[in-house]
Amino acid sequence: MRDDPPSAVPSSLLLGQLLRDVSRSFYLTLRVLPKGLRVPVGLAYLLARAADTIADTQLLPPQRRLDLLLAFRAQVAGPANDTQLHEIESALTEHQKDSSERLLLQSLVPAVRLLDRAHRS
Repeated sequence: MRDDPPSAVPSSLLLGQLLRDVSRSFYLTLRVLPKGLRVPVGLAYLLARAADTIADTQLLPPQRRLDLLLAFRAQVAGPANDTQLHEIESALTEHQKDSSERLLLQSLVPAVRLLDRAHRS
């Protein structure tokens, strides 16, 4: 079940500036895809990149990173819960020196909501 209120991060930021900042050249290759595939592929990349960022957070012990990865996987699989996503975010953001990766982690709620909307379409 989703918690309210909805996140203020628009999907245009997720799939625009944020995707460009965390993906480098991958963002450029999305243009060759048919328009109908750009959003789902871009979103899939962001979610995979978030998982990679969780796994790479060296300042946390390996078991804690695994626990966070499993919690993130459960949220992506659904049903997602904003409170759980915020807990994942707060456990990780202070350890991120890269501002783009920090924003990626702060965008877990809107990214998973966008995934949920795509599943309902």
